[in-house]
Amino acid sequence: MTSDPFVPSANSRSTRPQSPKPPGTESGGAISRRGFIHGAGAAAFVLGGMGAGGPSLAQTCTFPTGAVIPFATDTNLPIRVRRRIDSLDAVEQTRLKTAFAALKLLTTTAPQDPRGWMAQADVHCWYCGQSGTDIHGSWFFYPWHRAYLYFYERILGALINDVSFTLPYWPWDTLQHLPDDYHDATLSLNPLFDSLRIRTNTSQVPSSVANTRMLQDAMLTRQRDVFLGSAPNAIPQNTASLEATPHGSIHNWIGGINPPRPDMSLFRTAARDPVFFTHHSQIDRLWTMWVGQPQRFNHSDPAWLNQTWDFIDENQRLVRISVRNVLDHENELRYRYDDVSISPGVVPSPGSISGSTTTLATISVDEPPGGRALGPMPITFTVDLSLDDRTTLLAARPEFGRAVNLEIEGIEVPADSAAVIKIFLNQPAATAATLAEDPGFLTTLSFVASSDQPQPMQHGKQTVSLDISDRIPSLLLTVTPLQVTLAPTNMDDAPPDSISLQYDALRLRVVQVNA
Repeated sequence: MTSDPFVPSANSRSTRPQSPKPPGTESGGAISRRGFIHGAGAAAFVLGGMGAGGPSLAQTCTFPTGAVIPFATDTNLPIRVRRRIDSLDAVEQTRLKTAFAALKLLTTTAPQDPRGWMAQADVHCWYCGQSGTDIHGSWFFYPWHRAYLYFYERILGALINDVSFTLPYWPWDTLQHLPDDYHDATLSLNPLFDSLRIRTNTSQVPSSVANTRMLQDAMLTRQRDVFLGSAPNAIPQNTASLEATPHGSIHNWIGGINPPRPDMSLFRTAARDPVFFTHHSQIDRLWTMWVGQPQRFNHSDPAWLNQTWDFIDENQRLVRISVRNVLDHENELRYRYDDVSISPGVVPSPGSISGSTTTLATISVDEPPGGRALGPMPITFTVDLSLDDRTTLLAARPEFGRAVNLEIEGIEVPADSAAVIKIFLNQPAATAATLAEDPGFLTTLSFVASSDQPQPMQHGKQTVSLDISDRIPSLLLTVTPLQVTLAPTNMDDAPPDSISLQYDALRLRVVQVNA
């Protein structure tokens, strides 16, 4: 077993999302058959070809209706342990496959049951913009997915009558291939298999898709708005640190982006692939690890804490859960991870703090009138830093509560397109083929398509802020200009045939991190 490097031993977006209140509700705690058919039946999903070609794509997804009850912690539920996918023994592997087999069978034998595989996949689709809300690209990314995994996990456990059931996590930075359990010799007989993937368990995750260094950069930031993302109407409106990389890269790598394909490479269909859930368990684990570091804190804004969403529980009821309900996952949701130890390389510097930020200075890298549309070839921007600029950047030290972000503002990708960009610092010769091992490599940004249709789901503009504070001293060792290179790529270190991405501005932002 390979050890995890984090474990020494092992604004055009829609307004703040509101819980959907679709018509057709009936009295009682459970969702009625008639109410569910009114919604989910309208999706008209088809299960033919489930093993060989996957289900056909519905044009829309819907959400079941019924009376909504508030979330309440089940204190009788044992605290379950989520474990690495490659640490499961034979009994646990069988249990995982049995649970997903029961979930898929429910879709075919009781298509009106809102707990089934396709109905549950539609929950993710519904909150990816179909309902008028989008839980991607802002501070709702982590808590919504945590709640989704919780209810999905409870449903799987109930279907096999095992209250101790948990979803495993896939640490893709060290287990750099699709986990064997999701692609074995039985293929279509394996309920964890999805024939629409373009990767198998022998496909190697490129280091530019997910590696230790990229995760360390994300985990080192002391800025809440960078790691957790910011409110949809904030300026700048930050996407959560892990969302664009490596979250989006894993989605696109598994599913394929030329063009975006179901299942994993389209948000509308991503939750139809069982690997979605082991991938997101790792994302959830990393959130746990970040906030567990000294002087790291979640948001305290009531607009975040009081946000609610509706989910189906194991008893077919609609349950409304808030962000504040999911923050203490061990006591409220009754699960923990087998190991959330942090390596010394990601412990914050002495005296550093975590909080919101105040801008102290901005240094323009590229702010063309009307924005810039990228083409398939690399483009390099040169910044002639003044003495004052260098002094400001070098003074942005963690012990002073300051940070430097490389910020790409106003990123726009069509809803039916994917886009992947490698970013390099002081490496103007870099191309799509330049590997992540290159000392100039910073990260890979990967944007997942919402749908195979331009409408009805549209992502708004996004801003990605990359905390490069720890790289500033080495970048400014010489008096040469600072250079930033953007190299569009596919998921295999080659230039794309085309790319549909534009942004408004590229800049350095020096911030004060407020306690």
